[in-house]
Order: sequence, then C-alpha cells, then structure tokens
Amino acid sequence: MFILFMIGLLHIILLWSGGVLHLYAILGLLVTLLIRASNRMLVILSVFFLLFLYYDQIFGALFNYLLNPLKYTGRMALTNCVMHSVFGLILFSFLGFGLYETLSPLQTIVTALAVFIFQIIYNWIWLRYFLYGSLEWVWRCLTYRKLLPVRKVECSEVALSKTE
Repeated sequence: MFILFMIGLLHIILLWSGGVLHLYAILGLLVTLLIRASNRMLVILSVFFLLFLYYDQIFGALFNYLLNPLKYTGRMALTNCVMHSVFGLILFSFLGFGLYETLSPLQTIVTALAVFIFQIIYNWIWLRYFLYGSLEWVWRCLTYRKLLPVRKVECSEVALSKTE
C-alpha cells in the first residue's frame, strides 16, 4: 500500500493531479484497518462516505443558519479578544469578583458561553451602525496613517451629499 501511495503521490506531483492511485492506496489502507470491523460498522461507514460528497447540499443551509451569527464575531476578532480578556480580568481576578478556582467546570463553561453569546449579540448590534469593530478601526487608522470613517453611511445621507 505504501508503494502504491508513493507512486500515486509522485504521479500527482510530477504528472497530473487527476490520478486516483493515491486514493486507491488510502482506501486499501482503510480496508486493512477495517478488516475486523462488524458488518454494521461497515454499512455505517459506507453510507457516510457515499454521502460525503453531498454534505454541502444536504447540510449547507443548516450550517449557514447556525454559523451565520459568527460572521459578526469574525469581523471584530481583535475587539473580542481584548473584550474577552477584560471580562476574564473582571470575573476571575482580585480586581473584580475573584471567581478564580471557585467555579466548577460546568459553571466555568456556562460562564464562557454566556460571555461569548453576549459578544455575538454585541457584535451584531455594533456592526449595524459601524463598519468595523472599535479596535479594528484603530488598527486600520494606524496602518493607513489617516483617520478612516467608522460609521455606516445611510443611503439617504449618500443621496443628499451627491445632490449638493
């Protein structure tokens, strides 16, 4: 199997990337690993790999719906990182509530999820009115060495400025 895999890898690198020798080698290796698996496990894995090419069509809408709110968090990553550190400082250090080593693991996870959900909601509200997160805006201004606009301009304001 290893020799077949190496031949397939060389074929991809040197000749053509459409070859299937490496795929055959990987599947052959998978077969040797699953030779003692139960029939039920083989059927489950077969269905899984047969549907693997269609996961985007099957689960794409669901994933988009569930992951869509995270796009706001990604646009404000630097602000969220610093905000998360400030929340941690306030919640866990002697400067704030001093909860360090007083919460159970479950309470810690719930606290982290609550802070993250708060950040998602805050990011969504913030980005309705502004183009960037606050620290992202500062970073861009320092990078470009000029003061960039941060507020979103309403369509009516753009129309009024063009008519004047």
